[in-house]
Amino acid sequence: MKDNLLKNIIFFLMLIAKLVTIGLVFFHYSTYGFLNKANVISIITLISPLFMVYITVMLKDLLSNPYRKGKKK
Repeated sequence: MKDNLLKNIIFFLMLIAKLVTIGLVFFHYSTYGFLNKANVISIITLISPLFMVYITVMLKDLLSNPYRKGKKK
């Protein structure tokens, strides 16, 4: 497996996992699983910094050389 493909798979899996988690938090809030808004805000506040770090690092690597096809032998 090439490095770029593995990086892309990991990036999209982490992106999907974080977005599903945030979506589930809002779903539970809308169905009154959380009694107050402070619970939702605290969960989102804990998740978002790490989410932004992942996004920044992966996008920086992805955009650093978009024409790179992988290592040549």
